[in-house]
Amino acid sequence: MIHLKKALFLSLFLTLSLFANPKESEVIEGRALVIDQGSKLVKIHTGKKAVINWESFSIEEDEIVRFFHQFKNSVVLIRVVGSEKSQILGKIQSNGKVYLINENGILIGKNAFVDASALLCSTLDLPDYQFMNDQEFRFVGDEDASLVNYGQINAREEDVLFLSHRIENHGSLKAPVGKVLLGSGSEISVSFTEKEFLGVNPKLPGDGILNSGTIEALQTTLESNATPFSLGIRNKGRIDALNVVREGGEIFFRAIDCTITNSGELHAKRGVISLKSIGAPIENIHLISAPSGKVSITHKQKGIVTYPLLNKGIIDVSDEHAGQIQIRGTKILQEGALLADGKGGKIAVLPSEEYTSTVDSKISACGLDGEISIFGGHVYNCGSLEAKGNIGGKISIYAETITSPCGLFDVSGQVQGGDISMRSTSSEIPLQLERETTLDTCAYMKGQAGNVEILSKPYPLCNANIKMDGVKAGKLSIASIKD
Repeated sequence: MIHLKKALFLSLFLTLSLFANPKESEVIEGRALVIDQGSKLVKIHTGKKAVINWESFSIEEDEIVRFFHQFKNSVVLIRVVGSEKSQILGKIQSNGKVYLINENGILIGKNAFVDASALLCSTLDLPDYQFMNDQEFRFVGDEDASLVNYGQINAREEDVLFLSHRIENHGSLKAPVGKVLLGSGSEISVSFTEKEFLGVNPKLPGDGILNSGTIEALQTTLESNATPFSLGIRNKGRIDALNVVREGGEIFFRAIDCTITNSGELHAKRGVISLKSIGAPIENIHLISAPSGKVSITHKQKGIVTYPLLNKGIIDVSDEHAGQIQIRGTKILQEGALLADGKGGKIAVLPSEEYTSTVDSKISACGLDGEISIFGGHVYNCGSLEAKGNIGGKISIYAETITSPCGLFDVSGQVQGGDISMRSTSSEIPLQLERETTLDTCAYMKGQAGNVEILSKPYPLCNANIKMDGVKAGKLSIASIKD
């Protein structure tokens, strides 16, 4: 039976039932007509805006709640004032927007299907006056409730918005022409226009967000304010940023004091993928893909504890016209692959304290005009950096110290080699390249070889294997920098 139980009867609402025991509701604001057509179907008609309170709001697997809105942009707010969580196991169908608020929690089952113009689900409450007057929404809740989805959610024309202390998506969230916004916290502000939600801003901590399902939207944002020991933001599933004509979509992860972990897949062809954490680690251990797009990963330190930014997966913007990768953090540990192969690929790694790459690390911007740069901190390299092509690209490393016990720096070309430049600024520690390190600026079809520049204040310790073959050799500079 559909559990839509009675709250208080006010003259502001009208309920019609075809049975002797109607499950009544309370209309707090606006106009609404609730028609209970038995144990399997409830119809709800609304004007432009309405607020309806329910003692409980749950739907069994074979049951349907249908909303009929007077206008295309009409919206109804369903609020549960009783003590039961909402269990949506059946269907919700709406030609307009539906907001469901239950501070006890919301569970959407694996066989559930929600189809609406837009959907907002929240375990944090919203004042009626903000909803009715189109003010910036401020959702607040003291309960440690969760919002869990195993079903299929489809926002045909606008957005999907989930707000809760803890959010889990194990099902499917779709907003083919809109946004999917997931916000975790105990106080969250939401900005919006008449047509769309603009963003969420968690102001007080929650537990975090877990996605092991699928998300498809023009823009997806996961934003959490939590603690380093909380769930944080974890993606184990797949998120796709959809395209409009030739314009790519966007994926944003933003975390305050909690870890971002991607062990799933993020895809945004020609789009933007941005991961940003303040005061907690970032880990990519599977796939971030934005062909011809841009990937930006930023970690900012907060307080005295330093957390790492770890890539042991694949970050790939390769395409015929390659995109850009920017990694910025206090301590960066590179164990996986950074790929920007294709014309004009750019990779920038910007450590403020330390950059360390292992022997499994691969950084590649192969193709015309490929560039790899590492700027700042202490650089310790054991991996490979390649910017090869018909014409070799550029590798630039400017840091306080540079040490390479082993590894490969390859800007070789067919008709022309590229350039390698390394400069360290420490007044005490020389730039060190050991014998297991190879630098290659060759032109293998006997063209012009590229140049190598190795500079530090104490004279560099260079035992590397340097290859500069070509019809015309490049210029080799190994020297001490003078103040």
